[in-house]
Amino acid sequence: MEAKKEAIHMYEQVQIPLEILKGKYSAMILLYLCHEGTQRFGEIRTAVGSVSNKVLSKQLRDLEYQGMLVRIAGRHPNLCCSYSVTERALSLLPALEALHSWGCGQRI
Repeated sequence: MEAKKEAIHMYEQVQIPLEILKGKYSAMILLYLCHEGTQRFGEIRTAVGSVSNKVLSKQLRDLEYQGMLVRIAGRHPNLCCSYSVTERALSLLPALEALHSWGCGQRI
């Protein structure tokens, strides 16, 4: 019975990062910002590739809501905002890099 409780606890703990990374571009955005530092919306869109503004905006809002990003508003209303990773996101970086390494070996 104790082993079953431990397995359930492990599963629950794995679900936390998976919930954060559930968006199609979440991992890519986090890896990019962790390595490149604060970036503007357009720079993130260019790095991610073929993603609509609507989808990217939603992904960024979701990551901000989860405490992974900080949105830095421009000085004027018509200027683009920037995004930066939080300490929480930086703590996920080793796991993201491990997933990247694992994925590189899984190409079919």
